[in-house]
Amino acid sequence: MPPLLAVLQALDISIHTSYNIDALETKNLIMHSANLCPGDVFVAYKGQKYDGRDYIPEAIKNGAAAVLYQAPENSIDLKQGCLHVGVAQLDQQLATIAGAYYPIEYGSARVIAVTGTNGKTSCCYYIAGLLAHLGYKLALATTVASGVWPDQLQPSSQTTADVFSNYRFIQEQAAHVDFIILEASSHAITQGRLEGLRIDLALYTHLSPEHLDYHGSIKDYAAAKAQLFAHPGLKKAVINSDCPYSEIMCKALKVQTQLRLVSTQEAYADFVMTKQDEAYHQVRCGNEVFKKKFSSIAPFMRHNQLLAFAVVAQYHKPCQSMFDALDTLCCPPGRMECYKGKDHIQVWVDYAHTGDAFLKVLKYVKSQSTGPLTVVFGCGGDRDRTKRPHMAQIVEQYADTIFVTEDNSRSEALETIFADIKKGFSAQKPIHWIHSRPEAVQQAISSAGENTSVVLLGKGHETQQYQACGGEAYDERAFAQHVLAQKDKKNVLI
Repeated sequence: MPPLLAVLQALDISIHTSYNIDALETKNLIMHSANLCPGDVFVAYKGQKYDGRDYIPEAIKNGAAAVLYQAPENSIDLKQGCLHVGVAQLDQQLATIAGAYYPIEYGSARVIAVTGTNGKTSCCYYIAGLLAHLGYKLALATTVASGVWPDQLQPSSQTTADVFSNYRFIQEQAAHVDFIILEASSHAITQGRLEGLRIDLALYTHLSPEHLDYHGSIKDYAAAKAQLFAHPGLKKAVINSDCPYSEIMCKALKVQTQLRLVSTQEAYADFVMTKQDEAYHQVRCGNEVFKKKFSSIAPFMRHNQLLAFAVVAQYHKPCQSMFDALDTLCCPPGRMECYKGKDHIQVWVDYAHTGDAFLKVLKYVKSQSTGPLTVVFGCGGDRDRTKRPHMAQIVEQYADTIFVTEDNSRSEALETIFADIKKGFSAQKPIHWIHSRPEAVQQAISSAGENTSVVLLGKGHETQQYQACGGEAYDERAFAQHVLAQKDKKNVLI
């Protein structure tokens, strides 16, 4: 049956038109008209910020084969040479439409969903690396990249894709892999982008204030995350019990969901990692104890690896070689990347964009530094304004020199963002306010003296700077390495 006919049947829409729908060839379901290709079906409904119906003419111009639009009642007719299907309460039936258009044969493939304020992408990469080490085939969809692990990954544009993209991705991958790993943002959970999917395991990493402009309060934010753990059919849950909000996640679980707790503090947890000295770690899971001398990484990164170990242990009996493999796992791009220059100068690049992430990154870098600390950061525009002063306070606590600059200002005036950030400073340390991020990074690295650590926060893996005029190419990792190399070359000439 043609996918569009399957959708009409699922929506119980009667066909009263002479138009030959059977002969209509359609490609993908698309929500954003700018992303539409000839033959796609445009789905238009009223959202929180925009009304997709306003973009129907653009979608038709771009070659839409059909349009599903939100209407007072179900209808079907031909307009402007394009099939139009009116759907009552369309915004509440997106998962039904996705399931009918992209029916999924899961086979033996299992879906793992990872949620939390910070650590989602890292945990996805660690889980993927550990599963691959054990011989499993997998695909993942994260903030950084999506596709088949490890050599068929493509850059992603958002943390969790729209519901149609999620269904299409899983439909394409399920027949070829053992596991599909997804990041689950709070927006995606509350907006139903994972609705109807068969999720086998959910992982909770951590929670701290974020997206309060959207959720309203930390309590509502936690409740949004908890919805994932009440997902129908969820079989397993792995929860970081070191986080005070973990109890909310546990309470959301259905009776039939198997729970595993992970901790570095609580002896009662199912997986407990302890640090015996600066290098040796051990993990206890049930009656098994594994020990290893690890290389040095930030404590929060090691904790994320422990969470990944606990997840994989739900599918493969834990063993010493599996624990040893944690030390071989790679971080996602733009997470705690360190570039070393002459005179013991270090440049760190990290995606941190919350107060808690700032704290953990700067605390670790400070502990590893023998000289001054320079920090470059900004705050995203059109996002939660309440966190900006707090982020400034944390930077001021650890940094010796501060550069405040652009970080995806979007449509918000940079002066407004700067004013919010300024509220968190006590003006006791050198602060440079520079609109151009490349210029701020250039100055921070070029002026760094012997033993200085320069920390660039916020951009991480991103290759675009988003402003009111749109996206502008900017790869902070590549730019920072270039500036550091030029500085080293200049020092040699001198």
